[in-house]
Amino acid sequence: MEEDRRERGLLVHRILAEVHRRLNDRFGRPASPTELEETDWETLLQEVIEETFADKPADPVRAAMQEIHRRWICQRLAEYRQHHQNYEKDKKWTDFAQRPRPAYFEIAFGQSNPPTPYGPLELSSPQPVEDDLKTVRISGRIDRIDLGQAVGKVVFNILDYKTSKTTWPTRATKLQRKQETVVLLQLPLYLLAAERIILADQQALPWFAGYWNIKDPGATTPVSGFTASKIERGNLAQKEEWASNQQIVVQTVFRLVRAIRSGQFPVYSSEKECTRNCPWKTACRIRQIRALGKSWSP
Repeated sequence: MEEDRRERGLLVHRILAEVHRRLNDRFGRPASPTELEETDWETLLQEVIEETFADKPADPVRAAMQEIHRRWICQRLAEYRQHHQNYEKDKKWTDFAQRPRPAYFEIAFGQSNPPTPYGPLELSSPQPVEDDLKTVRISGRIDRIDLGQAVGKVVFNILDYKTSKTTWPTRATKLQRKQETVVLLQLPLYLLAAERIILADQQALPWFAGYWNIKDPGATTPVSGFTASKIERGNLAQKEEWASNQQIVVQTVFRLVRAIRSGQFPVYSSEKECTRNCPWKTACRIRQIRALGKSWSP
């Protein structure tokens, strides 16, 4: 029986969401792990971990795998409070009146089963079209949204936890584009969803979106991503990169939907490590295609 990395990742998400909710309930507001004494934080974290793993599987193999997950999670989250301290000291929010604090966790939008209080992110066609594809509705689940204040405005950060060894966090420091296509769509779409749907009533503005790497316990800072806004002459303004790429994000989504509709499913991936954790990697033809030097022009 092999390790189920997806199951382990879901457990990490569940534990972090619950421990942050309890922390916020204790303070009655969005709060940081650093606001607790280290021993109090460790007690709270271990309490949530033990409750999460309280139900022991009857099958001894499953029970052993669960224990492996528990030990792995305990080891990886041992420095979470210290990482949070480093995150809060980041120079990207030194000028904030109130630095970002964890506020929303595992918040879903646009899902009908089970239904969520937030509707889908609706994207309109960026240009006149001949087909009937005029609107694309997107659903998703955001791991975490942090709220802060800058120059009298509510600002927010989007954070997505990563528990596997991946190149995504380091590649997320810029809105990468290739042939007028945004390579990584997740974070930009989450920013749009949070601004237009989840935080619309607060008129909150996007500041930062990034990946929080749970895998590397020795990292000085676990977060890497891109900044969407800046403080300019005492006011908040969109950074040029984010402003110019929003249209490209929408165009990319519509291009992908049209390709799916027309049955374009090429045996191709620009991700060199795409088969690392895939259960079908021995049967996948991507390695063969690469060996033959074939390419795909989107």
